[in-house]
Amino acid sequence: MGPPAGPPPPLETGEKLSEVSEVEDYIKGYLLYQSSTDNSTTRSKWVKVHVHAQDDTLIIDAKDQEEEGQNYSLSSCVLRKLSKEQETKQGRNYMFSVESVMRKTTLTFAAESQIELNKWVKFLARGCVRTYMPSSDSADVPNRRGSISKMRITTQHQPDIVVDPVGVGDDEWNDRYQKAMLMSEETLENSVQKGLTISSLVGSFLAAATNISQKIVYEYALPDNMQSVKKLDLTDDNGNKSSEELFYHQGMLFRLSQQPVQEFDIDPSDERRRTLAVGDTIQHKVAGHELRCIRWAQQAATAVYRSQMEMTNGTPYPVCTPMSCITDISGFRFFVLAVPPVDDEMTLSYGRLSPYSPFVMNDEELREQLKLICRMMNLKVHEIDVGNGESERIPAGCDFQAHNCADNRGYLMNLGKAAPPDLPLPETNQILTNQLRPEFIQGYSKPLSSDSFRVEIQHMDDSIRNDEECVDASVHLRTHTIPQFVAALDALAITPNDSVSFTKAMHSRGINMRYLGYIYDMTALPHIKSLVLAEAAARTAKHVFNQAARSLSRKAKVEMHQAKERGKSRDENFQEHNERLRTQLSERRIDFLNLILGMSDESDAFWERMMLPLLDSKYSLNLELPKRRYVAVHMPQLLCAIQHHCSVTVADKVDFNFSSKDPISPQDVKSFDSKVKWEPNDQVEAFSIAEKGEEFLENGEYARGLQALNLAHSMHSATFGFAADQSKTASLMIKISFAHYKCEQYKQSVDVANKVLSLVPASSMLAAEANSVLMKAYFKLKEHDASAKAFTSAKKASTWAVGNSHPFLLGVLSSLADLFYEEKDYESATMYCQKALTQAKKVLGSKHSVVAHLSSKIGILLATRGDAKTAIVTLRGAIDLFEKYAGNEDMSLNQAAMFFSLAEVEAQGGRMDDAMQLAIKALRVRVQLRSKGHQDVIESYVQVARIFENMEHIEDAIINYEKALNSLKKIKGDEDSARMVQILTRKVLSLEVRNQTLSMKAFLQTKMLDHPALVPGSQASHELQSYVLKLLYITSPSEYLKQLLEFVSAVNGDESVLPQLPSDQGFTGAAPTPAAQLACLASLAKEAENGKAAKEDLAKKKEEILAQAAGSAGKIDM
Repeated sequence: MGPPAGPPPPLETGEKLSEVSEVEDYIKGYLLYQSSTDNSTTRSKWVKVHVHAQDDTLIIDAKDQEEEGQNYSLSSCVLRKLSKEQETKQGRNYMFSVESVMRKTTLTFAAESQIELNKWVKFLARGCVRTYMPSSDSADVPNRRGSISKMRITTQHQPDIVVDPVGVGDDEWNDRYQKAMLMSEETLENSVQKGLTISSLVGSFLAAATNISQKIVYEYALPDNMQSVKKLDLTDDNGNKSSEELFYHQGMLFRLSQQPVQEFDIDPSDERRRTLAVGDTIQHKVAGHELRCIRWAQQAATAVYRSQMEMTNGTPYPVCTPMSCITDISGFRFFVLAVPPVDDEMTLSYGRLSPYSPFVMNDEELREQLKLICRMMNLKVHEIDVGNGESERIPAGCDFQAHNCADNRGYLMNLGKAAPPDLPLPETNQILTNQLRPEFIQGYSKPLSSDSFRVEIQHMDDSIRNDEECVDASVHLRTHTIPQFVAALDALAITPNDSVSFTKAMHSRGINMRYLGYIYDMTALPHIKSLVLAEAAARTAKHVFNQAARSLSRKAKVEMHQAKERGKSRDENFQEHNERLRTQLSERRIDFLNLILGMSDESDAFWERMMLPLLDSKYSLNLELPKRRYVAVHMPQLLCAIQHHCSVTVADKVDFNFSSKDPISPQDVKSFDSKVKWEPNDQVEAFSIAEKGEEFLENGEYARGLQALNLAHSMHSATFGFAADQSKTASLMIKISFAHYKCEQYKQSVDVANKVLSLVPASSMLAAEANSVLMKAYFKLKEHDASAKAFTSAKKASTWAVGNSHPFLLGVLSSLADLFYEEKDYESATMYCQKALTQAKKVLGSKHSVVAHLSSKIGILLATRGDAKTAIVTLRGAIDLFEKYAGNEDMSLNQAAMFFSLAEVEAQGGRMDDAMQLAIKALRVRVQLRSKGHQDVIESYVQVARIFENMEHIEDAIINYEKALNSLKKIKGDEDSARMVQILTRKVLSLEVRNQTLSMKAFLQTKMLDHPALVPGSQASHELQSYVLKLLYITSPSEYLKQLLEFVSAVNGDESVLPQLPSDQGFTGAAPTPAAQLACLASLAKEAENGKAAKEDLAKKKEEILAQAAGSAGKIDM
């Protein structure tokens, strides 16, 4: 049998990348490139692209005319020169990355040489906000913000929080916040201190805002004279009383986001109820948009300020946004902000005060700052009508305001319409309610106009084009972003378990919750449909209940107002009436919970007439549910979602009777809580680091991930420690416990997980996740009874909280299989893997990729246990399942891993032809999808070479060993790779000797080994070996040996044609004679024949090979 056809050429073809052109103002050239986003489960392929940088912008040119180039603002990017370890992992040399913090994208590049790498890093470091260098290279490029060669966060020695939670005066909130935002980030310690300072100050602000909001709501129905926090008495320009409900207290402004009360709200008509419902919804949405866009603008302003701070010697003009939050209290929503020193007519420098007032642009510096900020936000410069028949091109929306204030800061205000609309229907309010999310806009390929679809600028020359671009963006969201998200959900690349994780997963990808119906229709998995249904129903229930609660409060307010006017009631009567209102609201909440969760004629009618139509109108969920809703809806999951969205806490039990009229009793309801919304500015470095904790864990950087998560926990506790709902704190602690586990700190992992269990209900998914980590940590501590108890608790909690259709349990079972495998208890590992496979087929279907993964693991386990026949059948079944996903790179690589594993099993059974076919298949896929130097490619070359060797195809074996050897030699600074180079070099020499004629083989194995230069311990022997090993590292071992053999066999051999060691290799003595070199090579070949190390590394034990294959199969942790 001749050798099979070789693999196709790899992506990296060996052609030279063009020379880098560098001048003072720009740099350009070709680089190898791949990109990934924070939310992507895969990386793009490596491609060769033309890149240039100029004017604070990195531009990746389009690969063809049909595509568009990509522009990245360096002022919001972090530059990293990759370490040798990271280069080894990627299988490339001379690598650096540019991380766009605003766009959540990492661009990874590979240069042709060290010189080119240094040019790129040196130039880009000028514009990037921070440069991270490996410690050995830190002197090459100065870090303009302090010497930070490696990110290390030690929360055990973090600086004390410096803000006294009760020490902020009424007029200090804004000033303290803006000063904290401008604190230095020169060193990592400065950054951590800044993050903690901001967190503590914001925590004090949120606690105060929540308490004041609760007081306003509690006293809302009382007469004005009995209210502790007075409503501002405002008038418009014409002297008319404003209907807007604003409150000012302790330096904070509270805007009540709802329709004002009217006298007829004591008994509103159906039309009035509809008006209130629509108006309140719009105002709630507008408040949410305002908070979201303030954070978005603040991130961009922070990036711009930081860039200017480092590019100039002076201090740039700071453009700020006010500290703000949203509080939700018993159906009331407040937009709260720390009052900035804004005085409309006096301070306005950009924008207009009302839709019909003149557009002001009287501060050129502020306007230029705003241009940079809007560019960072990916907003488009466009035309607006400024009056008197004139137009002006502006970077921001026409509602934007920028104020130049007395504290020498600029303030961005009125940002609620910063995000473009998302296909608003004509003659609706959707231009106010349906906006694209900043996360989507930030990552979209084109800048978009904030004023798309605005009627007042439709006559502008660019309005049609702006509207069309916005339509294209909305279509892209529906046809690309959402389907990709659903595909990741169905592949279990994303595994949300509850409302918090599901909402975060959608929002981080720029997907609005109104698209829940799209997800429901697209997904193929029952547990995703169940999660979507529970989420949509809980959000709808919140909407209905909040409207009902506001109606009760409005009615009570009118009643008390009328009683006040009659003058016959005393203060205690009003207080008594107010207490009855509070009691009535509590009773209505319980009745409402039973209306949603129970079974009765009234509940049936409520679902049919209210819930189902709203699910359709709000989320495009057109459902038909049976009367026994608990059959179609997992009621515990719906209850958990309602608790989150309606801020209610019920008893921690699992015996609710959802088939009864009243599954929730008054005793079951423990509290009705408030909710406060605020998100950190991730352009502040401490928050950026904290946000990357999970990413570090996914990349295997467990110590770094633990440090980042500890920082995240410290800042979150400082911000939200006052809140009753500690679910986000518990979620962070679960990740910290898992990080401890991965760092082999098992006792610490147990301690943290047990603390989580003290914070959360025992029947929640958070408890299930904590018990899952406990199970693994206890197992490692050899406390198997405790591990088994944690497994049982995790299973019980997850079954109740999300039902039997959720894949969480199969992830726990798979983890147990991995634990037993690591302990070499292959029988138990097989048993739990079989249970996981059964569960996977049940909840995911028999053709899901997870079924393929688990089948491959079972096949490997069977092979390890000696059942090669069954193992082969199982592995071939897994390969067939992977074939279904041939277009997916990750799945193709998994299939290649199965080819690799099955080739090992076939080879160990002596079926070399079958083994070779499988090994070649694995090699072809890996060469096509990996770089030459990737470990998978090297391992496949070695596998093919070993099989050729066993088949006595010595020349083919040498060729493939040398391909692996050439890739290993390019990996610098890695001890394992260097050791493997030595082993493979000896192996190639051994095979080359073995392939010689009998006489030459005898000559090499006898006479040459007696050469005097090989005397052990002699100086000559040491110098000879040093010379030969250095030469072997830069040349082919087989060619080197052949040339020496030809020389010694020739009568008049020409020594000048023999390989020579270059002068830069550090060898100072005279070159050894060809005979001595040949003797040394013969000696190295002999070592490979007899050496123990070679046998251990190249003829691995059966279980070692399969352990490697098990790693390739991957772990399935939900």
